[in-house]
Amino acid sequence: MTTIAILRSTDRLEESLELARKMGFDAVFASPIDLRTNDTPEFLTFLQGLANGDVDTVVLTSSMSVKSTFELARKHGQVEELSRGLRQIQIIAIGPGTAKTAEAEWIKVETLPERFTTEGLVQLLAKKKITGKQVVILRSDQTSEILTKGLKSSGAMVQEIEVYKLTKVKAGRPLLDMFYKGIRGEIDVFAFTSPLSAKSFIDEAKKHYSDEEVDDMLDCAIVAAIGEPTKKLLEDMGVRVDIVPIQTTFEMLMQAIADAIREGTI
Repeated sequence: MTTIAILRSTDRLEESLELARKMGFDAVFASPIDLRTNDTPEFLTFLQGLANGDVDTVVLTSSMSVKSTFELARKHGQVEELSRGLRQIQIIAIGPGTAKTAEAEWIKVETLPERFTTEGLVQLLAKKKITGKQVVILRSDQTSEILTKGLKSSGAMVQEIEVYKLTKVKAGRPLLDMFYKGIRGEIDVFAFTSPLSAKSFIDEAKKHYSDEEVDDMLDCAIVAAIGEPTKKLLEDMGVRVDIVPIQTTFEMLMQAIADAIREGTI
């Protein structure tokens, strides 16, 4: 049985392991990053603008952006106001997982991009005649500037709200176990789900093992990246990337890995 190491935030542990096992993998899971909501004055300004009808479109960049937005609204006692405001405007989500999370809060997503990527969002919104429109992006503090620049170039007035933060964490037992198994050659596939998780994993591994051991560990395994930004980060760190799915979702990443192994293309 193929052993796959999943690097993802802790809140996705159960669903990640369940999917991996359904697909026939022996999975190990560790999170090299920590996610925390980020309460800022800008968030309250967004809520006020939403109530005043000053927002035309909200872009949801991840499931965590939805969860964090509602968590912050609950903290300020404005969940009903947030929900009411979002139901009256155009909501765009980066992919089906994010849309599902929004719909769990009774927020209807109008449409999804053809490609579930930042570039896909830019292409979708450019077709919607957003010149002069107020577009709010709910995001993490680590999101690339591609979306913002793309929307501004299409004439939109863009406001970015960092509703959660991603930070690297020191290696706990799950990561240490993963390092140990990887160094011993007991992991066949490493699945990286964000640039920061990839960088944090490698940086932490090299605190416990030599650079050569970590490089060999990754070189001897299949390395999969969820999207182009993660692939670029890994390649910049000298890591060969074998698999990148067509769509930037965890499900598609796992399917791409399973297909490549079954077809013997790697």
